[in-house]
Amino acid sequence: MPYTSDYLVKSVYDYGYFPDAQNNFPPKTILDIAQRELYDKMIPLLMGADNGYFIEHEDFSFVAGQQEYVFPEYSMWNKIRRIDRVIDGRVRPMTRIEYDQLYLYSGSSQNTPTCFYLTHDRIGFVPVPQTGTVDKYRVYYYRRPGELVNDKNSWIVTNINYATGAVTYTPNSYVYDIGTTFLGVTDFYSSKSPNNYKVRNKTPVTSVMPTFAYAASDVALISIGDIAVNKDTTVFPPIPNELHQFVSELVILAMNKITMDIGAYQLRLSNVTNSIKEILRVSPGQRSVGQNSKLTLQGNGLVPNRLIAGRGFWY
Repeated sequence: MPYTSDYLVKSVYDYGYFPDAQNNFPPKTILDIAQRELYDKMIPLLMGADNGYFIEHEDFSFVAGQQEYVFPEYSMWNKIRRIDRVIDGRVRPMTRIEYDQLYLYSGSSQNTPTCFYLTHDRIGFVPVPQTGTVDKYRVYYYRRPGELVNDKNSWIVTNINYATGAVTYTPNSYVYDIGTTFLGVTDFYSSKSPNNYKVRNKTPVTSVMPTFAYAASDVALISIGDIAVNKDTTVFPPIPNELHQFVSELVILAMNKITMDIGAYQLRLSNVTNSIKEILRVSPGQRSVGQNSKLTLQGNGLVPNRLIAGRGFWY
């Protein structure tokens, strides 16, 4: 059974001991607290592991004479991992320069961009793209997860006509009877772990429950049993399954903070975050730095210096 928003709320109610005021918090408030705890504590730890969590990339076209471009819409914390140039399907690295080095390129003529710089919310290129540039630039960034909504705001795909694009839904089962039953522009997620998204931002041509019609190409990757939600929302906390228990613990701590001694709160919070770090650091598998790879370990806050061998990997 997948771990969804409703089960997160239920685990908070089951394991938390709250004053009457917090016991009356509705599920939507608990999900809002969970969303903040994910951004404040869990997601930074996953990103700090530097093992690819939340990283995605998109290709964008250069515009002749335009030097700066707005960050991708879902770029979390306005952080950019890297930028490459894509030429006829081939990827070529670009060099990052600092903003205060732009004077070195002043007066240069338009040409094929080879360097980039970052401002608060824009990516700039030098030289400025010239007329006739057909290359694209590829942005690797940390994608902002969808907003947590309760299970009632999701639907199960029960049938797909791949020729016409017709998708038939049935309401998802839910624990808490809250939220709306409206489905518009759609994101699709797999119902199987790791509950990855299939396709995003698909607009139905017709939308009369239980069957919506999309462009046939929009549903080519969807399968029966997948979960449909409104654009930019999700019922799946965006973390590995084994970390779900810690989200409910963080929520319970946040709700209890006002009644706890500050020292006790900080100690408990430290215990939870250290447990998360330990899981991320020592769990075996593809993400283990025990596999010889070009991962940079020096300065990684999750890896004690004493564990960094001279060859750059554990053994």
